[in-house]
Amino acid sequence: MTCRQMGGPCDTAFQATTAKEILDLGAAHVAELKDEEHQKVLQIMNDMMKDQEAGDKWYAEFEAKFAALPED
Repeated sequence: MTCRQMGGPCDTAFQATTAKEILDLGAAHVAELKDEEHQKVLQIMNDMMKDQEAGDKWYAEFEAKFAALPED
């Protein structure tokens, strides 16, 4: 899955076996990069974590998206 597929601005690719693992990799990637586009995504992520209901909804949708990806 790429950063862009997770809602980010670039095509850096990540591989993991679970949605949580891939999300953790993507979150670390976004936090590590200091360019404006990645920082915008980081702010969105941080804001979403403040609203449990919105975060839970987003994560459920993300899990479904991850599960629908073909295995490589």
